Amino acid sequence: DAGQLFLDQMVTTSAHAAGMGGSQVYLEEGEQMSVQDLLKAVAVASGNDAAVAIGTSVGALIDPSSADPLQTFVDAMNAKAAELGLADTFFENPHGLDNYLWEGDPPSTARDVAKMAHAAMENELVRSIVGGGDADMVVTGADGTERTIHLEDVNALIGQNGNIGVKTGETR
Repeated sequence: DAGQLFLDQMVTTSAHAAGMGGSQVYLEEGEQMSVQDLLKAVAVASGNDAAVAIGTSVGALIDPSSADPLQTFVDAMNAKAAELGLADTFFENPHGLDNYLWEGDPPSTARDVAKMAHAAMENELVRSIVGGGDADMVVTGADGTERTIHLEDVNALIGQNGNIGVKTGETR
């Protein structure tokens, strides 16, 4: 099935992804892992480095001729936001960090975030990842050695007041 082939696709961590700040899973430049494991890293451990790795890889799939595949991915995120009717949401990157420089209106609203979460939770894979607790992912280094990264679920709200998942995170 095409969906599983995409999830099994291997992604190589760029220097940019490996250098992300904020919450991360500490991917190293040149390491390879599957898209599905990267989704776990984003949703379970709030890995900003994993979000950039996904964005770069998927952006290149969207437009193989793109000079900036990460921006191609962000543009696709904004197109999806528009398709979902999220009039008050604008993405500038795949991870949500604003480097504490955000001035003016926030890039989204609570209502839009709820709509995004609802749309995401309609996907069975997303539901299984965000509600599954801690997880592990295997990465292969540029030298061929494997290491396992333990992904600790950072969503302290799981199980409280009916909360069943979705990525956590905050900025000032």
